[in-house]
Amino acid sequence: MLTLDALIKQHLARYPLMEVLDVYKLVHQGTFGIGHKVAKTAAEREWLQHEFKTSTADPTEPLLEVVSQDEQIARLNLRAYLAAGGALEALLDAYIASAAGAARTGAEMAATWDAFAQLTANSSLGQHFNPRDILHLGRIQREENDWSAMQHSPAYTRAYRPAYRVLVWAQAQQLLQRQNIAWPG
Repeated sequence: MLTLDALIKQHLARYPLMEVLDVYKLVHQGTFGIGHKVAKTAAEREWLQHEFKTSTADPTEPLLEVVSQDEQIARLNLRAYLAAGGALEALLDAYIASAAGAARTGAEMAATWDAFAQLTANSSLGQHFNPRDILHLGRIQREENDWSAMQHSPAYTRAYRPAYRVLVWAQAQQLLQRQNIAWPG
């Protein structure tokens, strides 16, 4: 089990240009997983095919990155997955199965976001993230948007070109084991 502080610092070490929006996305994914059911498998397949075609394999990226404190939800980075020879259909199946896996609540999201706001007031995270921005975003998402998903910040997107799928950890393990893909962990 990771502390919220450790989880955020882990991502901040790898992605130093993270902004408040990127922490929100991390916390949201760690709470809700992909955040929706997969209603149209064909559309998901098309988008995944597009990302496979436009991504360059990169074995230097981490294959899996934990996004939840309980370490049960992770991002599977597509460039690393491609470098390992991962199959599109197998990933699609794991992604669809993971969509049903995270059933946490808005109250849990609120508690985690409030804990993040508190951390910035009491830890070194306050040097990187503006506490007022955190409170403002939290208020808007809580009161007006019911903790809806958000995109990464433009700075994060430009710097890191995120391309991943959020998976329940057990699905990620099965996906990699079935394809004999080794990963540290």
